[in-house]
Amino acid sequence: MGMVLSSQALKQGAEVNILLCGQAGDIALIDAPQSVLTQLKPKNMSPQSLMKNIIKMGGTVQVCALYLPNKGVKKTDLIEGITPALPPHIAKKMLDAETKVISF
Repeated sequence: MGMVLSSQALKQGAEVNILLCGQAGDIALIDAPQSVLTQLKPKNMSPQSLMKNIIKMGGTVQVCALYLPNKGVKKTDLIEGITPALPPHIAKKMLDAETKVISF
């Protein structure tokens, strides 16, 4: 649902920055597990497809700085447009009074 709501926020003019942590980082992998590629009703889109649309619409997607080394993958294993997060940058965004942090 986080991807659906993020898409709607982008359509309404919001800036959307997604930070994928833990297992959610699997959505960002080129060689992703089937669980994130399975199409869901009612739009018959997978979580990964929804995320790719968010990137196309101008949203930013990053994976947690802990994800790559603990998963045993490299940033070259990530879908184009997705980068590892930099903790100081994320903390600055979170502390900005204009930022709304929503966790799913």
